[in-house]
Amino acid sequence: MTSQSYQIPSWLSGRLPRYTSYPTAPQFTDMEPETFAGWLGDMKKSTPLSLYIHVPFCAKMCWFCGCNTIITSKYERIRAFTDILLKEIELVGDLLGKDHPVEHLHFGGGSPTILNPEDFARVMQMLKARFRVAEAREIAIEMDPRTLTEETVAGYALAGVNRASLGVQDFDPRVQKAVNREQSLELIETTIGWLKNAGIRDINFDLIYGLPLQTMASLEDTIRKTIALEPARVALFSYAHVPGMKKHQAMIKDEELPSNEMRAWMPLRAAELFEEAGYLSVGMDHFVHPEDSLAQALADGTIRRNFQGYTTDHAAALVAFGPSSISHLPQGYAQNTRGLKPWREAVSAGHLATVRGHKLSDDDRLFGEVIQNIMCRMKVDLADVAAHFGQDTDRFDESVARLKPLEAEGVIECKGAKIEVKTDQRQIVRAISACFDQYLDHRNDNGGGNRNGNAREKYSRVL
Repeated sequence: MTSQSYQIPSWLSGRLPRYTSYPTAPQFTDMEPETFAGWLGDMKKSTPLSLYIHVPFCAKMCWFCGCNTIITSKYERIRAFTDILLKEIELVGDLLGKDHPVEHLHFGGGSPTILNPEDFARVMQMLKARFRVAEAREIAIEMDPRTLTEETVAGYALAGVNRASLGVQDFDPRVQKAVNREQSLELIETTIGWLKNAGIRDINFDLIYGLPLQTMASLEDTIRKTIALEPARVALFSYAHVPGMKKHQAMIKDEELPSNEMRAWMPLRAAELFEEAGYLSVGMDHFVHPEDSLAQALADGTIRRNFQGYTTDHAAALVAFGPSSISHLPQGYAQNTRGLKPWREAVSAGHLATVRGHKLSDDDRLFGEVIQNIMCRMKVDLADVAAHFGQDTDRFDESVARLKPLEAEGVIECKGAKIEVKTDQRQIVRAISACFDQYLDHRNDNGGGNRNGNAREKYSRVL
């Protein structure tokens, strides 16, 4: 890695969407539950599904957290949540019917492993009663290593889990203390042993850069320890410091955060270390072992990006359960209410908890496919996309014009209708995608605004 090969563009100081959806969640507007119910009822029989379960509880707050989560030490709250979750699965299952095979099932949060094996098994039993879950290629769960025992890990495996994502974040004890998430290397090693002994061998790590007290040397140490543990996939996310939105982030001292310049170098150095160890770079922030299924999806062009990040999942519909969860159906997006109480009240009354969403337009699908290609493959053939949607390439003229400064800076290479991101510019791929975002106010050089006037803090930093 040489400094001469990379200049930090001025617009990197702005905030841009992560493009786990298009349009992104800030563009959603009010939606009646009946609209989502109609979409579910119109789903063709035997349409493959992906399912997502959001468990909004944690035993302890991490200061860096940007998720919708509730801190609790009372398991009766979690048991009561599980009871309502079962009703929501029944409700949605009644609307969809039982003919839908499930390709992927993902438990996220919060910390879904706060569910004890008994309640987790209850949820799995209900899902199997309502959907063809036995056909799922992947049943994944996000795990907090601090809350696990060998018995709970065995219980998850018995219920069908075959992939686990461990919230590692950073191995430096000083950084861990600064973000209120202390967990030793030995704990992670023990957890991996439990997982493998239980038959869960597809193990992912979640890491974060840009945390307080993090240095280049400490990040390198975390990367090397990660490589030694041989996870199948690694997600390296950038920390988004938005204390105005997440009050607990005020516990993190601004002066302890790495500089913007350091943040710019961190993902580059991380990518260098992972690639030297034989991992493949996927998109802007994932690294994958060559033998993992995501590597094959990258090679054959079937890789996709959704709310869980980069995935092999290309089911026609994503149906989500739990507070704040977002479903993605062929017709559009539908999001549940964020609050636990209104979600519980709606489902208890026999209603869907949908409050926001977005019906997809032809333009949304057109530009969304371009952004998918850029985010997943680091390239796009605009002529191919236009032809697929029955459009002319001149529909992209304004977006292509916005790319000219990036082409001049050497970020991308344009050959006719083909656009390719330079290998060493992956970490700013969101800025490239933003040129095709029809909801951003492109009068702002850094892409921070949008048509609906939402605050810039709704987006995270490019780096």
